[in-house]
Amino acid sequence: MMTRMPVQRSKEIFGLNILQETLREPCSQREISAVIFRQFLKEENGRCIVLSEERIILMTRMASYEQGEGRDNVKIGNYFRSDYITVQVLKSIICATIAFLIMFGVYMLCNYEEFMQNLYNMDLLAFAKDVLTYFCAMVGGYGVLTYVVCTWRYVSAKKSLKCYYHNLKKLGSMYNER
Repeated sequence: MMTRMPVQRSKEIFGLNILQETLREPCSQREISAVIFRQFLKEENGRCIVLSEERIILMTRMASYEQGEGRDNVKIGNYFRSDYITVQVLKSIICATIAFLIMFGVYMLCNYEEFMQNLYNMDLLAFAKDVLTYFCAMVGGYGVLTYVVCTWRYVSAKKSLKCYYHNLKKLGSMYNER
């Protein structure tokens, strides 16, 4: 079994390069917050005042959100619900149409000889009707699936952003208390 060695490292948070301190690898968000808490001291009138640990933990949590899923959620949150879903469904319908045309082209290439032999014996309207039915089923199904997935994404992004904005207000009120 391999043991993890403590490493010296610096972490850049909020544009500040934190002083090096020995941390275990990997370290949790709470451990990083503790390092920040110990290292960020504020001097006021010659005495040392420690910053609020709760505020530092909240800032760390918010920074990790901004770097991770928050980046995508902000992009989604900039749209109205109907606009976001409409754009995504239209993109998926265009992609499904292209995919169907490619699949139909490959099918026709594979069965070209049989198609040419039966061309005068087959009912072309029934063939076109079948092809159109398959096309509508594929594109419609893909569009409905996209609608469901994008609705779920939008709702979860809005919920996540609501929590993030609540944390921003909470952080602002913590600074206003001082």
